Amino acid sequence: MLSRPVVSVALVALVSTSVVHAGCVGDGIDTISGTEDAGGGDGEPGTPPPDAGSLDPDATAPTGCPLGCLPPAPAGWTGPSAVYDGPPGTKPAACPSSNYTQLEVEAHQGMTATAAVCDCGTATVKDAFCSAGVETWSGSGCSGTAIFQGTAKSNGGCLTSSDGASSTLKVTTPTLNRGKCEYPNPTETLQAPTFAKADVACGLPQLGVCEGRSDCTAAPLPEAPFTRVCIHKEGEVACPSADYAHRFVAYKKLVDERGCAACEGTPTGGTCGTKWGRGTNVLSCDVAIAPTTYDANACITNPGNNALIDIRAMAPTSISCNLTAGGAPTGQAASEEPVTFCCSK
Repeated sequence: MLSRPVVSVALVALVSTSVVHAGCVGDGIDTISGTEDAGGGDGEPGTPPPDAGSLDPDATAPTGCPLGCLPPAPAGWTGPSAVYDGPPGTKPAACPSSNYTQLEVEAHQGMTATAAVCDCGTATVKDAFCSAGVETWSGSGCSGTAIFQGTAKSNGGCLTSSDGASSTLKVTTPTLNRGKCEYPNPTETLQAPTFAKADVACGLPQLGVCEGRSDCTAAPLPEAPFTRVCIHKEGEVACPSADYAHRFVAYKKLVDERGCAACEGTPTGGTCGTKWGRGTNVLSCDVAIAPTTYDANACITNPGNNALIDIRAMAPTSISCNLTAGGAPTGQAASEEPVTFCCSK
């Protein structure tokens, strides 16, 4: 319970200024339902209350405080407080300008949050290439003694083969390496959560003892749109007093862990080209002799010393990505840090 100074308040002053709490009756008799407040529940729609009734088995009986007064909040509770308990769209921006001026709690009830909308976008194939064996032979028809055997790649520039003037050369049928799929621009769309109710509790700057009733404290009727006078306590608990028998639970915190799983895909399909060529510059492939001149597995006679093997025309085409994982909504939003409100009506 918040520590506030206590002053003596005459009942006549409360009544004459129309600061009267409608939930108190002068004869000390109050009708109590003993059930959960229908407007509150546990703060989430469709969820049963955490206990069968709103009152603690050891709750104090009605005290019969006079008009404009209620019992002080029991130990561990805060109040009495003016409470707004209504639509989020009309939630007040501040506490009342008179009497209940101290902001104590802001909370919500009935949170709803839809799942994320996920889109992996268009995948990009990375690091795909074709490789082919390169062979030079001492004899005609690519026979005799192997002078050089190596591997050329379609994404690796030219391969220099060490061969002799009388050797023959062959580039074998290429092998496809499909690389990997990347999803560079996935999107994640989240709709803002909605709430069935917003709650704001504001307290009195000082507590006033009602004249002739030291067991009662001033509980003036709050300004609209604050329509309830309540005590409150963190956690989900039963109400401690029959004078505060109308219970609801609201939540101070929203934890939003909605998102999308990472997109993963497998490259499928694709073919390698079937042609290759020879370069004329031993340092680079920039100058090439018809890079699509020769077929795979064709035996070339007298390729020349240190021939450049250019298989860039064998580069893969028509590889696509098949989404295998990810792109699905993950996580959820949840209301946390409950606060129990027990109200006079």
